[in-house]
Amino acid sequence: MIAIISTTLNAPADLVAQRVQRSDTLLYISGPLLRFVPIHPTELPEVWAPGEYRVAMRLFGFLPMGEQSIRIEHLAPEEPGTFRIRDNGGGQLVRVWDHVITIGPDLPGGRTHYEDRVDIRAGVLTPFIWLFAQGFYRWRQYRWGRLLTANG
Repeated sequence: MIAIISTTLNAPADLVAQRVQRSDTLLYISGPLLRFVPIHPTELPEVWAPGEYRVAMRLFGFLPMGEQSIRIEHLAPEEPGTFRIRDNGGGQLVRVWDHVITIGPDLPGGRTHYEDRVDIRAGVLTPFIWLFAQGFYRWRQYRWGRLLTANG
């Protein structure tokens, strides 16, 4: 099942693209709803590089949700002025969590389009995980707005 959630952020595309590549951004926009605890390597990188990262996930910071692989790759832009990054991950609870973030192009007023697209496959749990993803990505986009307002 595919979930697509998009918003307009009050920041230029290049700034959002820089921030999306930082693990501290992931930790902020996902928290406190979901916490990622690094397993291998034992620390998340400052800047996401292509490769695989194993994490334990905690709902609300303490409820175990199993382990997950975050598999980062940079994708070619679909149109000029866009940036795309992909986490083609999966884990114990969700077999496939194929998440593509598309940023840009710039919009009038220094704003940018931001989209989360995730393909979820979790067997019989898929509809429930899809519903969770709907709320989770809306939460993340709300937190994006707070992050950009606070830090620019």
